[in-house]
Amino acid sequence: MMKRLWLIVLCLASVCFCTACQKDAAEEKPSGTADASAEREESSEPEPVRLLDESFGKLYSGTTYYLETDMTVESTSSPDTSSRYHLTIAVDKAANQAMLLMNVENGSENHIIIRDGQSYNLNDADKTYTVQSFEDSIDLFARLYTADLYLGVTEPLTLTDTGDKKITLDGKEKTVTYEEYRMAAPDTSAEATEEAYVTYCFDNGKPCQEVLETVSGKTTFVFRQVTDHLPGSVSFTMPDDYRKSG
Repeated sequence: MMKRLWLIVLCLASVCFCTACQKDAAEEKPSGTADASAEREESSEPEPVRLLDESFGKLYSGTTYYLETDMTVESTSSPDTSSRYHLTIAVDKAANQAMLLMNVENGSENHIIIRDGQSYNLNDADKTYTVQSFEDSIDLFARLYTADLYLGVTEPLTLTDTGDKKITLDGKEKTVTYEEYRMAAPDTSAEATEEAYVTYCFDNGKPCQEVLETVSGKTTFVFRQVTDHLPGSVSFTMPDDYRKSG
C-alpha cells in the first residue's frame, strides 16, 4: 500500500527473563513476623511516576494526537554524514482518520491521508494524488510512523537513570529533566544482540527531545509539538484543486 520508511536499522539487546521460586505455604512465616511486615511495607511503596508514561504513554492510548518533530539519523559507519527529516502526523481514532507528512532534506516528501477506508498519497508539487483501499487499522498506520521508528517509543524499556541536566536546543542552553532507558529486545533471537539506550528530555514536564543510541549510530528527535488536540490547521480532506492521477 505504501513504501515503508527504512530510516533506522537497529538491533535490540536480548533480554533474559528469570522466574522466582515460590515457597511452600506450610513454610511461610506468620503474618505478624518482622519479615512479613517489612515485605508489606516494601510492596506498599508507590512506583515512581515516569514522565514518559505521563506524556507518550497517555498520548498513544488516547483518541487523538498530533506530533511534529525534527529527526536526525547519524551512523557510526559514516560519521561525517547524517540524514534529516521533518515529520508531522495527526491521528483521529474515533473518526478512523490520519494524516502523515514527512519532508526529507533532499526535497522529497511523503504525504498521506487516510479516511473513509481509503489511502490517498498526495504529490503536493504537481497537486495530484493516487488512491487505493485502506484495510488496516489507524493504530497500525500510526505505529508504523511513530513507535516503529522509535518516535515516542515506550516499551520495552527499563529506566536506568533520571535527573536534571543542561542541553542545547536550537542554539540555546536549557536545563531539562531527563529519563534514560535501556531498551530490551522483545525476544531472544540471535539477531537481537545490540544494546540500545533511549534518553528522553522534558522541559517543564513536556517532551522536548529524544535520543536513541546504539553502537550503530544515533537518532535524535527534537519535538516541536506533542499534543492530544488536533490543531485547526490539520485537514483530513483532499484539497479541491488536486486531481487524481494514474
